[in-house]
Amino acid sequence: MWLDDSRTSDISLVSSRTEQDIADASCCESELEKAKTFVELLVHLLHSCLQAAIHLAMEGTVDDQKASFYARNITRKLF
Repeated sequence: MWLDDSRTSDISLVSSRTEQDIADASCCESELEKAKTFVELLVHLLHSCLQAAIHLAMEGTVDDQKASFYARNITRKLF
């Protein structure tokens, strides 16, 4: 059974849309990976800053209240 021209064009349209959907998904995947990396870096930075504030408090360089203030400020500025 041969396909008429209208059905062939429908198949071509679906095929090109599928290719575009694949390209769009690939682009979204790339953007999602960039966002994930950015969030991981933010979490790492926050963790490092909070560790520094805790270290200062434990070392006695600053009192607990001041270290807590630093930790809250760091968290607010990052988010």
